[in-house]
This record gives sequence, structure tokens and C-alpha cells, in this order.
Amino acid sequence: MDKTSLSGLDNFYLQIEKAWKLKTLSSVWIFDERLDSGFLHQTLDWLCDTYPKYASVPAHGSMFHTALWTRPIGWQPKMNIEHYRLKTPTREALEEYIADKIARPFIYSKPLWELHAISGLEGDRVAFLWKAHCCLGNVQHVLDQLLQNNSKQQRHSNNTIPFSESASPLVPLPIPDHVWALFPSRLQGITMSIWHVLSWIYCVWITVWHDMWIILYCLFLPRSMHRDFYYKGQQTASKQVAWSSSIRYKDIKNVNYFLSGGRTPASSSAMDIIVLVISRCIKGYLDDMNIRHDDYLRLFVPMNAASSHHKRSRVTSGSWGWFSIQDDMSTYRQLEQIQSQMKALQSSPLSFQHVLMRLLKYLPGFLMPFQSIVERVNDIPHGIIVDYIDTTSVDAKGKVSNPLEFGGNVISELRMIPPQLGKGSLAIGLSCFQGNVSIAVLADNHPRYPRLSHSICERFPSEFQLLMRQVSMTASRPPSSFGSHDE
Repeated sequence: MDKTSLSGLDNFYLQIEKAWKLKTLSSVWIFDERLDSGFLHQTLDWLCDTYPKYASVPAHGSMFHTALWTRPIGWQPKMNIEHYRLKTPTREALEEYIADKIARPFIYSKPLWELHAISGLEGDRVAFLWKAHCCLGNVQHVLDQLLQNNSKQQRHSNNTIPFSESASPLVPLPIPDHVWALFPSRLQGITMSIWHVLSWIYCVWITVWHDMWIILYCLFLPRSMHRDFYYKGQQTASKQVAWSSSIRYKDIKNVNYFLSGGRTPASSSAMDIIVLVISRCIKGYLDDMNIRHDDYLRLFVPMNAASSHHKRSRVTSGSWGWFSIQDDMSTYRQLEQIQSQMKALQSSPLSFQHVLMRLLKYLPGFLMPFQSIVERVNDIPHGIIVDYIDTTSVDAKGKVSNPLEFGGNVISELRMIPPQLGKGSLAIGLSCFQGNVSIAVLADNHPRYPRLSHSICERFPSEFQLLMRQVSMTASRPPSSFGSHDE
């Protein structure tokens, strides 16, 4: 390939990476049968031919010269494959192995991705760990294309489960339907016009208020060094990884529908419901350990510069929201608070990020003098949430009609593990796969927070079940009308 320089965002990920905080996006695939090695090598050859960055390394970079993508001499894709057999056939052993490999830096003389083939699982199943550096571009999109290319049929965008779809842009009109029907059509039009203006003012207000707090935190960092999950000393390079059992996406939609008062479209999105459940999982862990000090979680939510629906576009920006974990807060109040934060995140301007990316493209050393500031800002959030949406078709009965494949075999389970932001922060990967939703959590392996990842993931399905019971009681529906899926 012709030598091309790294983009500004690629440069950004290379500059802020540390040995104890790697900028790596990982994914775990589990198969019920062994894979054909010939098919596997053919797939990796296709990957490197289609995406030349996956056959290149960044080289010849300096303070004033942007690094170039250069193909290493004598390298072949099979050189980035590692094989390992678990000593014990348990999920805990698999999670421990994956945590160890995610924490290990890449060898920079080879392209910055790895594929780990793991055998020895229960039932003679096999697992693959896909690990790629974020400087390779839109790693999530490439992963999606890699899996789709191996499937028997190409999927289309209309099959995508709308997990991250935006909620209704307007605050719901607080007038019951039977009363609204009594309004003359002219009065309905006037009322809706006034309500549109008030909703717009409300959206601007919460966005300005949210962004003002962001700026204040970045300038003065009040209490950011004393948040929960933070600890003194150097950040540990040892990590812990765990993932949860799955819950059905259909159940999330049902809960969302009833918590929104039966409105269509709902005033909240499926992501709002998941943030609510994750917040309760984190609060439960901190309360059980008797170490909670914060009343709000600062969770970083990546936003797409083009559109939240367009998964091919590069995720270039994001910000954190304040999500309440106060005691004695009702489910409805907590959901309303999450909705307002998500609206503010979606409305926040992104011009600063665009300027920063251009600076890093043409002035690659721009961030070098400000590394300590970048580190302090990264330490502000408690964690980051990144979602992966499988485009698999699922029929009304929940049967997968077009499963994802890799190396000639169908993937039975898939997990996504994003990179950490700062010291002690949580990296939460949200996977929507074959109509089921699960989370994976990457955290520092620190004695002050034992089994942090495992505890959050163990709580995830039970907290959602508790939420379903609350909703079913409110909606006068039996709990049996909802279900869950445990893998």
C-alpha cells in the first residue's frame, strides 16, 4: 500500500496510551465446535487485503512529523494468531486468561491486532479473543464487516436491532389521551406548537447546564481525584474481566414501554434502561462494600459525530453524564434524570473535538506537553459504556434466521470489551447479540475493590429482573409475561 499518515484520532490514541492503560478494543467469540484453520487464515488474508492498516504498523513518527502506515517486511497474518488451552474448563478461567492478554501491550513491530484461539472449554467448545488497537480506525465497524463477510448471507441495515435509537426528541405532552381527544383540532395545533418551543428551551437549558459542569470539572477538577473506584499510587497494569448472563432485548423494550407510561414512541430509549440497571449494579456493589461516597456516577458515553444510527461512521467524540445513585430515589425519578442527561449528551456541540483532531493530524506532538492534564481529565469519569449491535435477524419467536459466523462456524456467544479511560475506571461493553443483551466489564485488579467486574456482572440480570417485577406490578401484569435468557 502507499504510505499514508495516521489520522488525528489515530494519533490521539497512540499518544495517550500507557502500559497500564491500553487503548484496545477487544471482543470474545465462543463457538460450539472447532474451526477450520484453513478458513481462518483465508479470513485474515481477506481482512488485511480489505483494510491495509491491519497489515501495517505506525512508523517514522516524531514530535513534528505524523507517523506513516508502513508494512513490516516478511510479516504474514498468521503471525498474529496465538493458541492456548485452558487448564480448567470454566468461564472463570477463560475470563482470567482474557484479562491477562488484554493487559499485555502489543508488539509494535507487528500490526496492532491479535487473534487468540482458546480451547479446553466445557463441552469441547472453543473461544476466540479478538484484540485491536483503537488507532487502526473504526475498529467496531471493521469487526462487524469481518464477521458479516464470514456469514452465509449479507445482512442489511433494516435488520439492525435499534438498541441505541434515540428516544422521542420532545418531552411527552402531560395531557391524557382521552382529554387530548376533546381538544378542537385548532387548539391541538396551537398547544403542540407551544409545547415544541418549551421542549426546545428545556433541551437547550439542560445542555448548557451539563456543558457548563463539564467545563468546570475540566478546569478545576473538584473532587475528581476522590471519586469511587479511584485509589492512590500508580495505576495497576493487572486487570479483571467478567461478563454477565443475557437478558432479552424484547423484555427491555417492554420495560421501557411501561416506564414511559405506554407511550409510542417511548420517552426513553433502551440505552436509558440499561444505564439505569448498570447504575444500580454499581451502587449495590459500593453499598455492600460500605465504600460509597458519590451520589452521582460519571459515565462516559461515546457519541457519533455524524449520527447515532450510522454505525459505519467513526465515533469521534463523547462526554460523560451525571447519573444519580442516591438513596430513596424512585425508579421513575431515576429514569427521568437519566433521560435528561442523555438528551444533554446528544445535544452537546462537537466543534472542539473536530478542532483537536485536525491539530493532531498536522501537529502530532500537540498533546505531549499536556499529557498530565489529559490524564487528570480521563480520571474524572467512573467508567465508559460502549455498545455493539449485532445485525443478526431474529424472527418473532426469537429464532436466529441469519447467525453470525467466523472461520466457517456459527458464533454462539459474543462479548465486547472497550478500553479504560482513567485509573480505577470501569470499561463496560454492552453487547446486543441474537436478540439478547449482556455486559462485559474491564476494571483494575486492585485489592481495595475485589471482584469488582464479577460482582457488577453477577448483579446485572438480577437487577433487571427486579426492575421487571416493579414494572409488572405497576402495569398490573403478571411477572411471567416477561422472561430472561441465561446462557
